[in-house]
Amino acid sequence: DSVDHIRLLADNTFGFEDKFGGGDQDYNDLIFQVNF
Repeated sequence: DSVDHIRLLADNTFGFEDKFGGGDQDYNDLIFQVNF
């Protein structure tokens, strides 16, 4: 669908858009943070 489904929301925090074609583009369907 040529739409990015993962977006960087903040430092080490990513949001995921789950619907085909970008859906509602709120990128809050899954939010995860990576800590090293």
